[in-house]
Amino acid sequence: GSCYGWRVDHVYTSQAEIDADNAMAQAKGFHYYQHEQTRVGDFRFKDLDGDGHVADDNSDMDILGDGFPTFNYGLNLTFNYKNWSLNAFITGVFGNDVYNSQRAHYTSAQMFSDGKNVLKEFLDNPGGDASGSLPSDRFIEDGSFIRCNYSQLSYSLPQKTIKKWGLTQLSFYVSANNLFILTKYSGADPEVGYGGYGVSADNAQTPRSKQITGGVTIQF
Repeated sequence: GSCYGWRVDHVYTSQAEIDADNAMAQAKGFHYYQHEQTRVGDFRFKDLDGDGHVADDNSDMDILGDGFPTFNYGLNLTFNYKNWSLNAFITGVFGNDVYNSQRAHYTSAQMFSDGKNVLKEFLDNPGGDASGSLPSDRFIEDGSFIRCNYSQLSYSLPQKTIKKWGLTQLSFYVSANNLFILTKYSGADPEVGYGGYGVSADNAQTPRSKQITGGVTIQF
């Protein structure tokens, strides 16, 4: 489904800027621009309806992204050259958005002030919000990816060689599950629960592991 939230203008860098915004809001009959506890390092959200105040209702919220991919695809590839064989199964999606809720959580000013662990991103460019990790376009990311789900490389010894040993086949192979993923997504794995009615959100699910195995095939 779609992600609904606030759009970030920039990060407050001074108390004077916060005071100026609050003064502007008070001149229009509001108590503050966006929150009474707004502080330096918090996000300044956009006033979409232009009334001089960022409300916590639908008036200043917007559709930030779409969790449904534009298209899904899959490729089953086979390459043969002499005694070598390579098989690969590749899948991917394109055009979907993911809300990186863990990135939002661990770049929150509240987490830092509480003495908890935060990402280096927060220290390099402080940003958060006074009331927790509000859903905003700051944490909407492109969830497109290309994943090699399975691949196998094998080599079969020539028939004229193995016939001497009374064999009809002798081959060696190495296979891999989840060999690689190509994506611009900053989280551990962009393949989260898209396709449902809810928002495609990364809630720190365990990423898929990589497995590499080898073996020998013998036939008499």
